[in-house]
Amino acid sequence: MAEQLSQEDYALLQQKMIEHRAAIITTRSMARQFFTHVSARNVRDLTGQSVLGQKFLVLGFLVISIILILGALLLIGRDFGYGAVVAVPLTGIFWTIIAGLMTEQGNTTSTILVTVAVLAASSQMPAGFAVPTALFTLSVFNYRLAHFLAQHFIHRLLTSSFDAYDMLSAQIDVIHHEN
Repeated sequence: MAEQLSQEDYALLQQKMIEHRAAIITTRSMARQFFTHVSARNVRDLTGQSVLGQKFLVLGFLVISIILILGALLLIGRDFGYGAVVAVPLTGIFWTIIAGLMTEQGNTTSTILVTVAVLAASSQMPAGFAVPTALFTLSVFNYRLAHFLAQHFIHRLLTSSFDAYDMLSAQIDVIHHEN
């Protein structure tokens, strides 16, 4: 948890961040919750900065993720016959586990590489498996991308606005690097 700072201390922290002697740390989940639960109007009123476009982008990737996984589940239900009774719940469980466990871990490069590898592998599968696998993979990718973007956007807001820092200081950490 970050400490409460005066505006003068925050200005010093900003200078340390510019010099890479300090960093603000937030979780991806907290950043996503910020953009999905906090009103853009409240943020604008408090900080003077609009996050409406960022909020729509994060929400858009989350909605696309849901649409993609629902598409995969529908195709499995249609194409797997009685096997869908097992495959649909297992797919939902696997999606929940993968998306939930991987949200805070990894970086964009590894995420893109794994996504490309799975999509390439799925292109070699029979169509009944390839399309649901591709949709599943793209769904997880979009879910993770929403979290990456939310974290990036919240860092930009926190490093440029004392009021945003003050509002979220209980949910962030500040790391001071030794020089």
